[in-house]
Amino acid sequence: MRYMGRLRASLMLAAMAGMFIAPVAAQQPSDRGLALLDAVQQSLRLNPSTLLQQQQVEANQGIYLQAQGQFDPVRSAAATRGRQFLSLRSDQINQLATTGIVDVRSQLTETTSYRLGLDKILMNGIGLGAGFAVTSIDDNLARLQNIPVQTAGTFSFRLNAPLLRNSGRETVGATVDATEAELSAARLDLNFTNAQTVLNTTLAYWDYVAKQRLLEIAVVTEKRLSDLVDETRKLIAADQVPAADIQLVLASQAEKIANRVLSEQALIDARRILARQIGLTAEYSMTLPLPRDDFPRYDGAPLEFMSRIDKLQEAALAARSDLEALKARVRADGYRLAASRNNLKPQLDFNFNLSYSGLAEGAQPSNIVAPYNTGRVGPSVTASLALLWPYENSAARGVYQSQSAAYEANIIRLRDLQASIGSLVAIVAIGLKNSAELSKVYDEAVRRYEITLQNERTKHRLGTSTLIDVINVEDRLRVALGNQVQVRQNYASAVVQFRFELGQLIRQSGEEFSVSLSDLLSGRFDVPN
Repeated sequence: MRYMGRLRASLMLAAMAGMFIAPVAAQQPSDRGLALLDAVQQSLRLNPSTLLQQQQVEANQGIYLQAQGQFDPVRSAAATRGRQFLSLRSDQINQLATTGIVDVRSQLTETTSYRLGLDKILMNGIGLGAGFAVTSIDDNLARLQNIPVQTAGTFSFRLNAPLLRNSGRETVGATVDATEAELSAARLDLNFTNAQTVLNTTLAYWDYVAKQRLLEIAVVTEKRLSDLVDETRKLIAADQVPAADIQLVLASQAEKIANRVLSEQALIDARRILARQIGLTAEYSMTLPLPRDDFPRYDGAPLEFMSRIDKLQEAALAARSDLEALKARVRADGYRLAASRNNLKPQLDFNFNLSYSGLAEGAQPSNIVAPYNTGRVGPSVTASLALLWPYENSAARGVYQSQSAAYEANIIRLRDLQASIGSLVAIVAIGLKNSAELSKVYDEAVRRYEITLQNERTKHRLGTSTLIDVINVEDRLRVALGNQVQVRQNYASAVVQFRFELGQLIRQSGEEFSVSLSDLLSGRFDVPN
């Protein structure tokens, strides 16, 4: 079975409606019941935990893009056109008159400018920028004095280099590195969430199977007691047993009826739990078909992996995606911690500016090339150092302290999770072994109790056994059958739980995941060398 990591809501709802809209009564036959693989597939489409984690991956992808954004090249452009009138003072008018310019009472200046620029911050904190600008000035007073339009151009280059604080790849790029590690962690969390969804769905499915089997046992047991009631009444009518015996049989029958009713309620509860795990709404939860698949059976072969638990623990530590996700978060905190440590330093920035300029007299504003080919001079150079040194530096020290605490906290979580995985692998392996052995024991117990019940009922008809003996064996058989269902459920659950603990329940290739039905059913596990 394969499915994509991202699924749209419309596809999910269509799958839900197409798969589970039929009522239970129409789907009770075994050939149309709910298969385990179908339940798992449906849960991976609709389970809220999986859907929420998919959105978390999307959110982390967005945060990563935001962090990268500060290093994107920034292009800028501007164009300006302006006209400015200025009234002349009397002394200015008189001065113009001495040059032969009369009847002029105001100055009109028309300015046209263009500017293009490109700026970029490098991962080491160095800021680079380049740009050119053209400014053209046309003045009525200048024209009257035979001064043509003045078109000037400037090409500039800028460099800003932090030398202490906010400098270096590990400091400036820490946000990008940390958000990339968080994105990796979110994707690993999606893998683990999918594995949890498969695990929980399978466990809920086996519980659904168990409740159905227990209901079947309760129905059969009630039917046997009803038959015993009829048989006892016939024996009483034939004066072969005392009339008082009917009270014991009726009391036992009432107990079996109550047990059947409780079993019906337990089946309803198990159906509801599985339906919610699959992701169905309340409207469809009661239409969930009965389970089609039965518990996997232990074949009696030796569980060879029990002698290689240490190797399985090592394999689990290498395969568990939740552990890898936590390691990714430790890396993210490490990046932030290194950056906060660097930023305890004072801020010392080196600034450098270089420019060339030119002037083309008479060139029109639209001719942006002329100023760079005419009268070009330069370079003009400016260099400066700027120091910023907070006296207490409380903000930087506070950031460093909080980042250090976050890093140490995740280290503690990592060690605890490693220890937990190692111990759970051993514990679940033992549980798997015990449930496998118990399944053989209870199979034998049920077989012998069934024979004993047949014998007791025959002896009762012959008058060599009492009614209470028959009821006692009947109760013992019912308990044994219930225990048989329980140990089979335990074995089936231990198989999938053990594979989950080993990190083998979900396989991922790119954004696609796969689940094997044999992994959900087989108690055979490959042990690495």
